[in-house]
Amino acid sequence: MVPEVEGTLPHYQYHHGTVIPLGLDALDVPSLYEGNGPTEDQEQFEARILMAIPAAAGFFTSGPDYAGYSISYEKEHPYVNHKELGESSLDMLMASKELAKQLGLTVSQEVFLGGWSEGGGACLALHKLI
Repeated sequence: MVPEVEGTLPHYQYHHGTVIPLGLDALDVPSLYEGNGPTEDQEQFEARILMAIPAAAGFFTSGPDYAGYSISYEKEHPYVNHKELGESSLDMLMASKELAKQLGLTVSQEVFLGGWSEGGGACLALHKLI
């Protein structure tokens, strides 16, 4: 998520918790968020609240999905496999920095990390990798 502000943007990466049900029905993952409000079928609480609010406050905001969600639904979800959760989080961090460069944005070298539940473990795993 890219805020509409000028100047150097702080970077915030949010790591979502476990989404039930797993597989294609797990619609609350960041990669499926299109900026819409909630619907009866697809609430997207985490993406709307825990990612959009920091973006609205001026943060360049990224959020990784993990294996087993969204387009990788056929893979086994790596619940509490901190190595894999950390690596997918690092991939998103690097991809978001590349996107910022392609969009001509200036993003701070500092990055703020957050997450809850399983996302807290992913956040700590990423911190360890960094």
